[in-house]
Amino acid sequence: MPPDVTVLSRKTSAGLILAGALFGAFLWLLSRYDHVFTSTQLCYALALTTTFFVALVCAARRFSDRRLWCGIALLMVIVGLMAGWLNWNAFSEDGIGGGQAIALRFALCLALLLFIAVPWLQCWIHTGAWRGDYTSLYEQLWHNGITVLIILLINGLSGGLVVLALALFHMLDLTLPYDLTRFWQLLLSALTGALSVSGVVLARTQPAMLRAVQHIFTQIISGLLPMMALISLLFMAALPFVGLDTLSQRVSSNGLLNTLTLCLMLMASVVWYPQRDAAPYPRWLGGPIQLALGLTPFCAAAALYALALRVAQYGWTPDRVNAALVTAISAVWSLGMVWALWRGRGCVVFNPARINLAVLLLLLAGLFASHSPLVDPYRISVNHQLARYHSGQASAEEVRSMFWSAGRRGHDAQSRLLDNKSIVKETTLVEYLEAIAIAQGVAAPDRAFFRSLEKEIDYKMSTCLKTKGRCLLASQDMNGDGHSEYLLFDQEQHTVIVLSRETGGHWQPRGSGNYPASDRLPQMLAENTITSQPKAWRDVLIGEQRVNIHYYR
Repeated sequence: MPPDVTVLSRKTSAGLILAGALFGAFLWLLSRYDHVFTSTQLCYALALTTTFFVALVCAARRFSDRRLWCGIALLMVIVGLMAGWLNWNAFSEDGIGGGQAIALRFALCLALLLFIAVPWLQCWIHTGAWRGDYTSLYEQLWHNGITVLIILLINGLSGGLVVLALALFHMLDLTLPYDLTRFWQLLLSALTGALSVSGVVLARTQPAMLRAVQHIFTQIISGLLPMMALISLLFMAALPFVGLDTLSQRVSSNGLLNTLTLCLMLMASVVWYPQRDAAPYPRWLGGPIQLALGLTPFCAAAALYALALRVAQYGWTPDRVNAALVTAISAVWSLGMVWALWRGRGCVVFNPARINLAVLLLLLAGLFASHSPLVDPYRISVNHQLARYHSGQASAEEVRSMFWSAGRRGHDAQSRLLDNKSIVKETTLVEYLEAIAIAQGVAAPDRAFFRSLEKEIDYKMSTCLKTKGRCLLASQDMNGDGHSEYLLFDQEQHTVIVLSRETGGHWQPRGSGNYPASDRLPQMLAENTITSQPKAWRDVLIGEQRVNIHYYR
């Protein structure tokens, strides 16, 4: 068992709760005044303060402990390097697309990294040994996971009380002034942080309670593992008869296979915990379970094959690079589990401690590498998609859609292509000119029309390329200025976009609408039998300020 974790003085507990209140208030201030800071400042502030706060609250026993501050400093250096990569890739220039998605992916990886790395810091502070034995790490991982559940429970209950209080005051028609409302928001944020840390302090000072909850979860997982093993055996038995080609016909085959493998490995690690000295199952049930564990490398190989099929069809993307890292970890873990089973043959229980410890280290290395130049998913994806485009394997539209969400790498690659005689843009314009039908008597637009609608082509008009003739372009004077506007009809979604010519020859959307489906409409649209009707109801004018009124039909 890990060392006693109940030694927390009142000063330390009070200091940690105060740190939680300050962290909650800090997050509220950042969200309230985010317009004051640049994206770079917000990126570093959130990443570093979160790392500092989580490590301090979970590992501190005494604020004077030198090992605590050294460990926190090391974690902050690692996270700072990852945050620097995030800032360069997502926020270093204006116009970079996909920044929010990249930041969200970074936040999820940061949470996983801290969940795995903080137990090492806890073991170092408690035992004085940086390496930490697997037994201590296993217990700390369990305790931290249960602590997260306690925090969620406390915040859920306190949030329900706040909602109840607001509903009661609203029933009495009591409202707060704006300044006082901001004060209450700040107070609630600080209180949420303090309550969350109170849950951590409670968990750290009640190890017996945590072990009881851990035992309950272990028993539940012990009952579910035979079912998971049966599912795995049935799947592996059916796969040779169905064939591997079925993997290419399903979406996320790699994700499903990795989930199956990782769930088996994780559940087996829980059932065969380090202190176990007796077999968890009778021989007639333990044998099939160990057989399922022994076959997991084949499941990992099938996941790798499914990923290879997708890459051959559509090339690398950031998600597929990350999937490759997960598949590699899954394969190493499954092979290591087979090795542990082989070494433990003839023993009452087998011990997966070594391979589990190696997988934890490999996972930490993968999380860091995937958010650094070492294994940059966006660099790999952009370079491969460029190669596919130049070889004719990918269209211009496919390249553009991937580049838009690939951060700075995609932004730079798209800029280079556009500077190279506008290859992508011109190809896209030709596709639109060929795909869109023109109504009778309407002059076909030139390429300048589509060039000025580049953004709308990406978001509002991309459906026109799916089927030739799906969209139809008509014209009508919609504002009585003597000049015709273009009307772009999507005949499958039954929508219309009004496009007007602005000063300088630039075209832009001015409005949109929906029309009911009818068998006669396609012919009427093709013959351009379209007129306009003024609205009977007017808008409101307050002085010189116009108020648009949307009337009910």
